[in-house]
Amino acid sequence: MSFSYHDDEDWFSYAVGKDNWMPLSIASMMLGEARMDAHRLIADYSRRTMWLDPESAEFSAWINANDAVFDRIATIERDPPVEATERQSQGWPEKFSLMGPHEVSYQYRLFWRRAHVDMSEDFLAVSDAHAEFCRLAEMRSVTVSLDALRESLTDLVEYWFEARGYAVDKDLHLVNVQGYEALFYSAEQGY
Repeated sequence: MSFSYHDDEDWFSYAVGKDNWMPLSIASMMLGEARMDAHRLIADYSRRTMWLDPESAEFSAWINANDAVFDRIATIERDPPVEATERQSQGWPEKFSLMGPHEVSYQYRLFWRRAHVDMSEDFLAVSDAHAEFCRLAEMRSVTVSLDALRESLTDLVEYWFEARGYAVDKDLHLVNVQGYEALFYSAEQGY
């Protein structure tokens, strides 16, 4: 959802997209008029990962500046253009481009919850037993599966937006949405 830059020992700068280029994760969560749930997930990510309080002036200004853009994404029509349906194939991800916006959003938000579980504990050091437990094959399997799901969903949403005429930056995982204003933010993250 964001790019981070390590400025010095405890300072990081963040960018949420680029002007006119929205992160695919945000666009995907907003689809199907799921804005309220998407806002909660984005706010939680902001608090935990970017150290940006969702009640802050910076966050509120970013949300307000993008209100019309978020609304436009939230109300994308269910059906793709005719040319997209004419070139359907049985391959991945093409055959899933006919999913409705709410279905895409639901799958992305479900994945996001699985991958970004908020644990209140923050371990700076762990016992040898805990570290060994975390290296178990079963624990690694969960991580590998979530990574594979993230890659599959990224492919799906890239193709889904492209099928509807949106330009997609597949390297940075951004979708071109005119009027989107990026959020740039710096925070101290020292303990």
